Amino acid sequence: MNHYEKQFLKLGLENFYKSGSSYSEVQPKNSQELIDFTNVAKQLYENEWLIPHSDNIFSNSVSIVPNETLICYELTDKGLSEAKNLQS
Repeated sequence: MNHYEKQFLKLGLENFYKSGSSYSEVQPKNSQELIDFTNVAKQLYENEWLIPHSDNIFSNSVSIVPNETLICYELTDKGLSEAKNLQS
């Protein structure tokens, strides 16, 4: 599992513990991070660990507007379980 996969799962789990919601948003710092995050989100979706809530996850092209480009997603029960396993 790569760094971004772990980060997505970790952020989703932290949000779940704070809010009780499995919905999370990630703000990429730059265009490369946006590309990395969208690629990881697709992988997590294929593993059935994530439900995408933003269009940019499956887009072939993405507009980058500083401080406005969010990746919105929800961890599934499988995703939450995997995130909890990472903490162990």
